[in-house]
Formats: sequence, C-alpha cells, structure tokens
Amino acid sequence: GIEPGAAEVVDVGCGNGYMCEVLHALGVRRVWGTDYSPAAIRLAQTVSSHFRRQKGAGDPEEWGTRYVVDDVLNTRLERGAFDLVYDSGLLDSVAMTLPEGHGRERGPFDPPLQ
Repeated sequence: GIEPGAAEVVDVGCGNGYMCEVLHALGVRRVWGTDYSPAAIRLAQTVSSHFRRQKGAGDPEEWGTRYVVDDVLNTRLERGAFDLVYDSGLLDSVAMTLPEGHGRERGPFDPPLQ
C-alpha cells in the first residue's frame, strides 16, 4: 500500500485544486495539481491560499500542494515520479474526443463515419 505521509500524488485536470487540498489535509505529504488551463491553475492557487490560511500556514513553499500548467497528452511530468495518479474524469473526456489515428480505437460513443 501507499503510506499517505510519504506519498507523492498528482491530480491531472485538477481544475480549482479543491481535491488536491483535501488530499493534503487528509495527510498526503505532497500533491501536485496539473491543468491545461492557466486560469484553472490560478484559481487552484487561490483555493490553496485559503486552505493555508485556515491551517495557519504562511509560506506556500512549505505547504504540500503545487500547481502547474501541463497538457496531459504531452506532459512534462517525469514518468514514475508519483505514487498515485488521480483523475476525476479528465482522461475519459480526452479519450472520447481524440480524433481517429491518435492512439485509440473508435469507441461506442464516437459519431458515425461519413
């Protein structure tokens, strides 16, 4: 199993970062949130500052969450750097919208071929 106090977790498609902050509050040592949207990352950083303020933690560098703009299809994250990859639906959405020939087979929800 994974020991939460030593775990490194990444939330792909973190959006507002709330789940990252909850995981950290539950004892996960380090949580990275990634999102394609710079606006989502800014929002996540704001949410993080509220969590830090509630816990009386000042320095964001010492807090256990980090947020980065990243494209899950062309990630810059180091492979194998995390104990757990968390996804709340991003990968399903991406897989269903990739064009044919982009590394996946046609699925049952794809539009009919012309």
